[in-house]
Amino acid sequence: VRTSQARGIVPVLLTRPFVGASTDPGVWKTHAPRYNEATREVGRAEGALVVDVHSAFADRPDLFDDESHFGTAGHARMAD
Repeated sequence: VRTSQARGIVPVLLTRPFVGASTDPGVWKTHAPRYNEATREVGRAEGALVVDVHSAFADRPDLFDDESHFGTAGHARMAD
């Protein structure tokens, strides 16, 4: 973020959308909630825009084709 800002680039951070949960330390979804919170924290601390994609899609599993990829309707909502 700082490197981008120093070069006149406006950084935009996105949280990671996903469906479901995991407690297995070897599965990425176990760590995704912390990643998303860290993304929000960095945005707040550095004054960067954060698009909270995870929150926007959290209650919409119908917009995913699988645990982490949008379907057609999901892509359309993301574009909006």
